[in-house]
Amino acid sequence: MSDPVPNLAPVNPPDPIAQIPASGGVPSAPGEQIEEAAGQPDAGAESSRSQEDDGAQAEASKPSATPDQRRAIDARGVDVVVAAGAGSGKTYVLVERFMGLVRDGAHPERLLTITFTEKAAREMSERIGNALEGEGYPDARRVIEAAWIGTIHGFCARLLRERALEAGVDPAFSVLTEVPAARFRRQAFLAAQRSFRAAHPGLYDGLIERVRWGKGRDGATQIRRHVFGLHDELRAAGARLRSLPARGVELDGLATEAVVEALAALSEANQALQSAGVGAKLGRRLGERLSAISARVGRLIAEADSIAREGFRLEVHRELRGLVELARGGGALAVEMGDLLAAAEGAARAYAEGPSAALGRALEDLLLRFDQAFRSLKAEHSALDFTDLEERTRDLLERRADVREATQRRFESILVDEFQDTSRLQQRIVDLVRSPEALFAVGDVKQSIYGFRHAEVRGLLETTSAVEEAGGEVVDLDRSFRTRPEILSYVDAVFSRAWSEPGSEVPHQPLVAGVEFPAAPRPCVELVLARGERLPAARVQEARAVAARLATLVEERQLVGTNPLRADRFGQVLGYGDCAILLPTTTQLHLYEQALRARGVPYRVASGRGFYQAREVIDAVNLLKVCADAGDDLALLAMLRSPAVGLGDDTLAALGELRPERGSLFGALELAAGGALSGIPGKRAVRALGLVRGLRAWRGRRSVSEILARGLSESGLLDGSLLRGGDVRGYANLQKLLEVVAGLEAEGVSGPGAVAAVLDDLRQSEARESEANVSSDDEDAVSVLTVHGSKGLEWPVVVVGDCGRYAPRDDDPVAWCAAAGVSVVLRDPDDERAAVTPATLARLCEEGRARRREESKRLLYVAMTRARDHLILAGAQRSGARTAGDWLTWARAAVRFDTAHLGVEQDVAAGGLAKGYPTAGGAGEPVVVRSLEVAEEQEGEPLAGVRGPAADAVPVLDARGCEDLAHGRIPRLPEADEALQARAQGLIEAAEAEHERHPMDAATYTVSEVLTWRRCPRRALYEHVLRDERSWGELRPEPGWEREGRAAGLLAPDLRGTLAHEVLAQALTSGVPRAPRVEARAAQLLLPDVDARACAETARWAIELSERFLLGELARRAGAQADTAVERPFLVELPLDPPVLLSGTVDLVLRGPGGGWVLVDYKASDVTALELPQRVEEHSLQLVLYALALAEAGWEVEAAYLAYLVPDVIEPVDVGPSSLERARELLEDFARARSELDLPPRPGSACRWCPWQQVCPDADTAVLP
Repeated sequence: MSDPVPNLAPVNPPDPIAQIPASGGVPSAPGEQIEEAAGQPDAGAESSRSQEDDGAQAEASKPSATPDQRRAIDARGVDVVVAAGAGSGKTYVLVERFMGLVRDGAHPERLLTITFTEKAAREMSERIGNALEGEGYPDARRVIEAAWIGTIHGFCARLLRERALEAGVDPAFSVLTEVPAARFRRQAFLAAQRSFRAAHPGLYDGLIERVRWGKGRDGATQIRRHVFGLHDELRAAGARLRSLPARGVELDGLATEAVVEALAALSEANQALQSAGVGAKLGRRLGERLSAISARVGRLIAEADSIAREGFRLEVHRELRGLVELARGGGALAVEMGDLLAAAEGAARAYAEGPSAALGRALEDLLLRFDQAFRSLKAEHSALDFTDLEERTRDLLERRADVREATQRRFESILVDEFQDTSRLQQRIVDLVRSPEALFAVGDVKQSIYGFRHAEVRGLLETTSAVEEAGGEVVDLDRSFRTRPEILSYVDAVFSRAWSEPGSEVPHQPLVAGVEFPAAPRPCVELVLARGERLPAARVQEARAVAARLATLVEERQLVGTNPLRADRFGQVLGYGDCAILLPTTTQLHLYEQALRARGVPYRVASGRGFYQAREVIDAVNLLKVCADAGDDLALLAMLRSPAVGLGDDTLAALGELRPERGSLFGALELAAGGALSGIPGKRAVRALGLVRGLRAWRGRRSVSEILARGLSESGLLDGSLLRGGDVRGYANLQKLLEVVAGLEAEGVSGPGAVAAVLDDLRQSEARESEANVSSDDEDAVSVLTVHGSKGLEWPVVVVGDCGRYAPRDDDPVAWCAAAGVSVVLRDPDDERAAVTPATLARLCEEGRARRREESKRLLYVAMTRARDHLILAGAQRSGARTAGDWLTWARAAVRFDTAHLGVEQDVAAGGLAKGYPTAGGAGEPVVVRSLEVAEEQEGEPLAGVRGPAADAVPVLDARGCEDLAHGRIPRLPEADEALQARAQGLIEAAEAEHERHPMDAATYTVSEVLTWRRCPRRALYEHVLRDERSWGELRPEPGWEREGRAAGLLAPDLRGTLAHEVLAQALTSGVPRAPRVEARAAQLLLPDVDARACAETARWAIELSERFLLGELARRAGAQADTAVERPFLVELPLDPPVLLSGTVDLVLRGPGGGWVLVDYKASDVTALELPQRVEEHSLQLVLYALALAEAGWEVEAAYLAYLVPDVIEPVDVGPSSLERARELLEDFARARSELDLPPRPGSACRWCPWQQVCPDADTAVLP
């Protein structure tokens, strides 16, 4: 469906995007015309209309190979490495290579073909079988069934069964799947734990207490998780765990030599610093720092001998950490201070090296015991896991030369697909199996994205170099038969920069189009940037903009298939089933689901392998844990906080105070249910206690699946998932979990504790189980999945979402390398924020961050190259932030935003302004990118009540002040705090200094900010400039109105207004919602422990307001019109001096009697007849600004009204030419003041309501009562 509101462009073009040309003076890179067109991509459908990456050539045209493909196919007598770019026809080349060898006389059973997945193996067998039949090969189907075409695991299992005696395995061995493997791992870990505790009394508890596992993480759980992770990592790297040396453990020993050297270096750096300070002009503070540094270094050097001789002492490490903090920043002595900083960090890390290595050796000891117990369990059951298959095969081929030589003679050629995704162990097996000049490896280092599964991209780089040096053939396939040339040009522009960064290990090679595409009428590449004062809100807007954009492209039939090799889609109008949204992780998946549902866009989620990590599954597992053991405090705490019970943090804190000394949390729950807690918290405690007792009463009498079903039903987890925003996937996941639990019981896992333990292990080991599917595969729906899940697929239209995501900054507390073994981060029990990090781990973490950054580039490359006809990249960024997520940074760096735009349009559906810009960089000609910018949706005015840059970052009202506010009285504010005022002044000075270094360009402003500025420029400074939570992180006040307000059962007026707006918006579009649904939403919006009666009253109040408004003339007119718009966002560029991008959201837009547009903004706050004239005067500017912006965009605004819901009064607002001109002048004044940071205070009566009064030195306190 097209957008009901007309295009906001000043001129209404016939084509809604015609103002942004596809090339517009910036010619598109033409697709090369080739005489021998290669048909690479396969037309077989995957899910919806996704298609395989690059299958055999199209049956209709039977095109022949390109020269590069032919060179790879026909090379003989040498090893061959094929660097196959995305969409370049690698599967076609593999099939043709196989068939060419058969034509040369090789028997199919003498050609070993290794694929990455079983699905790829089946597809390869099918294609080769069809080719053999097509050429009349005798008994082709039987031959292909016997051929060695499969995964590396399939090859290993087959070889081991054939050579069982030599390999020392039972020929009838079974291969462990994930569920029984998880059971065996758990049993093995418990056995290893018992053995370790017996051998090293107290050391296991030392591991729990002395390693910095992370805030809020259970040490025992983390030990098990890291043992499992290290076990997988070392085995995949080819390490032989049974041959690792056993090393002693001395917990507080030091790396003495390294410590002595580090202290000497620290002394030298201090001497250089102090010498440089002599005679230099130093300020008072810098001079004091030099004295403090000299004294601290002097103490350390004086004790150097005893420090190196004695064991590890935390106070010494704290002294070194303090020195590091003193050395940060140096002004006139920046170089010398930087040298001292490096020396101090080096000394701190050297000092931590000894105890870290000791604890690392303890973990190694536990790991070896686990490995031995795990192997014993598997041997007892004649079972091998997947890595066993590889290890046993490697050991067999290394140990038995006769078997290795026979295997090499058996296979004339080894064809390996997706070589970039193999591990070191798998690469070793390939080396052992192949004879000289027999390797045919196909891969692309740019598409290696499985590092988390221990794939080693350097293996392909090293193999390529070795083959090249030995005179083999290295063939680059750089022609894409999938993607339009404009998209390829943009991809080249992005990665010519990204892969030229220092340390990048991927050589950049641009792709060119391998087939000629018809001209595109509009840009084929789009960027969507959502900005907001808060990043979470901007991410919501990003998802909404993407949903709106896809709806526009599909409903208005703007796109057709343009790849001539795709006969099924060529020239056909593209639908939702031709689109995919690819996300780096599932973290923001729910936002996209909500946005697609709200916009009416059908979608299906294939969210990868995150079933056991789903929030609702974890909540259900905690139910089973508590059922098994009511004394499991962690599980009970998680259950009480989850939607199953819904206790807030304050109630949980009160519950903790009820806990008897050395008693359990369950005992406190019994006390709370017995009357120790009153009101709603007490009622919830009673319900929680009844739930736990009821489930525990069923133990041993009912199956675990029956117990779980009862728990999900009585807790509301199951049905509640549908009520909480229509979470169909959560409901389906819980239904699937019931089936999984029944399956575990059928396999012999009994009891809720044992089932929960297996499910926990599957989650810890990141078992790859997909979430429940909630739509059919043949549905015409947008596919939503992770980038990892998209590997091997392609779509005509691809959206790469969540590009603004920042890379995770948490480093693992445990790391391993072959040279140093296991290293850990130590914990300082007196300072949870402090990390006692050794030099080895610091180096490994730095290397790990670099590897993850490089893989992140490759992941983005894979995502972008899934697109055939149209590519959209979307990301969110906090307004005013100078940095963004890596993907968004790389994507925007390839666009010339510094040039004049090549076209502009108002995107009404997405609520933003779109402009065309040329690309920058890359080997080809520039192409035009459509850049759409949307802003965080605004409610139209600052929310009433107490807000700050963070929830508790500034002083707020106390309980009495909150009560005043709730009852309409002037609140009493706490006394001003001089320290907070000084800190605020410091932030202002820092912002002004930053502004002098980096003056602001034209920026996006909200109507909300303009209104705040009009009341008080200084408040606008606090709320819209100094809103970074990091800036206010030190301003932590005493508990304010949030906590005390909850206890008093008070409702914040701003949240009541939000609820009223939401209910009225739904009432205008689909009817007044039912009371239970509104009450559920009120419970989400309001404070967690607010009385249920108050929620019900608030819901009833919001419904009554909506029903009253629906009876009025404006609502009746809106309901009778087809082009009425509710909650219409906009982003319009106003040609002022300086230029302004203004954003906002109009509550209601409808047609007036004269054919123009009528704007309505409704207010939910109580207004008396005496207050009404003043309120109308205050609120009118908001609608005038709306009218000014929309008039600039080409709308004819006929009238505007303020709808006061409580007194049920409709007040007209003058939006004539004189009012618009005054608003324009005010906006210019605002823009100049904002761009120059000229935002002085405006003391007056408004100070009494200002939440910043405590930090504002200029607040007019005289008016406060």
